[in-house]
Amino acid sequence: MRYNQRNFHLSDRENKLLHIVANPKNKETAPLYVNADVNLYVSEITAPDTLVEFQLKPGRQAYINCIEGTMKIAGYPSLNQQDSLTISEEGCLKLSAADKYAHFIIIEMAQS
Repeated sequence: MRYNQRNFHLSDRENKLLHIVANPKNKETAPLYVNADVNLYVSEITAPDTLVEFQLKPGRQAYINCIEGTMKIAGYPSLNQQDSLTISEEGCLKLSAADKYAHFIIIEMAQS
């Protein structure tokens, strides 16, 4: 069993992805890690012209939840506050705010 915590600031994730939780294979790439094959990323897009990219690798899937605001994912339906989408197609995901603001989390894991 592991327990850890960390405080993050808006500047850590504003208009960029912050890798907050890693798995044991890449635990050096994030400040926190869990003993599971999962990675968590978070972002707050505060400028409507900002584009955040996430590379989804083969054999992986991403669960994306729009926490606040509205967001666009190129080639997929827009997400409103509390909407979620699972993507299993590899490639570069292009994420942006649909209006002025989007706060979202990406949970990336092996495809089931």
